[in-house]
Amino acid sequence: MTEFWEVSGGWELQAILLLPDGRPFAREESFTLPGRGLSVMKRLFVLATLFSVIGFAFASEPARRRLNRGQTERLALAALTPEQRKLPGVGADSFDDPEAPRFMFFTIVWDSGPKDSVVVANFAVDAYTGDVWSATSSCDEISNRELRALQRTFRHALRLSSSEYKRLKTKGPLC
Repeated sequence: MTEFWEVSGGWELQAILLLPDGRPFAREESFTLPGRGLSVMKRLFVLATLFSVIGFAFASEPARRRLNRGQTERLALAALTPEQRKLPGVGADSFDDPEAPRFMFFTIVWDSGPKDSVVVANFAVDAYTGDVWSATSSCDEISNRELRALQRTFRHALRLSSSEYKRLKTKGPLC
């Protein structure tokens, strides 16, 4: 709770911090604001209102939507060539890189024998745009017909307009 009242030579501000149940949390603090009376009061009121509006705007801003791990894995698998997709037991192993939090990384492998697997490709998928990048070659963005169709579907699900996509688009993690 904050109260202002006029005293000789200025305004006095008294602030009391309250707990949710209404009991005081801290002792009362008060001090006199010297100056030209109402002009100081108006400035404080404007500042308090401005901070309230700014705080409300940031608190009410929706979190940016992003693709989940299953969706990004589907994009990584769609980035394979038709020949790679036909390999037996093709699958994706995912991992995170704390240095590139907007990307989800995948190592694509296939079962080449009873106890063996071979790495087919490594991809980085941007969880905000659905863009797929090679995780081993710098700045190589992957594109093919199947991948573009799946990206359109996921971008529509994210409600990502083309202007928003252009604003969010970034280079790959190795660029």
